[in-house]
Amino acid sequence: MKFCPIPPIPNLSDFRSTGMHLCLAQLLDNQEYVRYYRHRAGAGDYIILDNGAHEGKQYDLQKLLQMARMLGASEVVIPDVPHNTELTLQHFYFALESLENGSYTEVLMEECHYPRLMYVPQVPLNDDAFTNFLKAVNRMNKRAVLTTNDRLRFTLGVPLMYEKVAGGLHSLLDRITWCIEETGIEVHLLGWSRDLTTPIDIAHDFPGVRSCDSAKPFVFAKHGMDISECVRKDNDSYPGRPSSYFTDPLTKQEVELARRNVDFCVRSLEYGNLPPLPESTNTVST
Repeated sequence: MKFCPIPPIPNLSDFRSTGMHLCLAQLLDNQEYVRYYRHRAGAGDYIILDNGAHEGKQYDLQKLLQMARMLGASEVVIPDVPHNTELTLQHFYFALESLENGSYTEVLMEECHYPRLMYVPQVPLNDDAFTNFLKAVNRMNKRAVLTTNDRLRFTLGVPLMYEKVAGGLHSLLDRITWCIEETGIEVHLLGWSRDLTTPIDIAHDFPGVRSCDSAKPFVFAKHGMDISECVRKDNDSYPGRPSSYFTDPLTKQEVELARRNVDFCVRSLEYGNLPPLPESTNTVST
């Protein structure tokens, strides 16, 4: 599994690229942020453009594709509404219909060189969340597979919040990976769970899960915490991301700790297990 780190804007260039990034739509009014990810796209990195829904923003697919065109994004997250199944399905169906009928949306897809589309099932977090999430997955998978536009490629995004369902993310992934066999649909984890070992276990048990994004290596570093020690001590106390996270720079010491944290996340997902204790390496971007 690949790791997509989400660093603060002032420190974007302080870390070696992992080759895959999650770029947040609501931050694209920051020119430093735009320049960095355009540069990474030009260098051949894979850029996923998130839709802003988790942060309460709403952009339609055309706006997201215009942003993707500007960035050179390789993948775009289709609009969704957290915890709302019907509105999420409406956005999803409308997006696919607009990409099958020769509309301006399809023109934008062409201009973006047909980025992969990520759809994110959403359900209320109640006692039926596990069953309802899988029902939404099945409906969206079926519609994606039956698209009349054979240039569309899809990713299924699984949000961090659904670690709270009965059985957790591991149980969901057990069913999801079975549902998408031989469909060409990929799977991305939207966030690193508070149980820090869960993504590592998923990487081990479900090697077909493609990627996972998170700001946690940097948040832990801001609090002087080594994420590998937290995992090894089974300490899942996450200090929480502050509202000023993206604008407040890391100190020199925090940058060094964040580098170790990112390296741990990269290697643990690559191995699907706790990696050997890290050696001293230079992870500064060149």
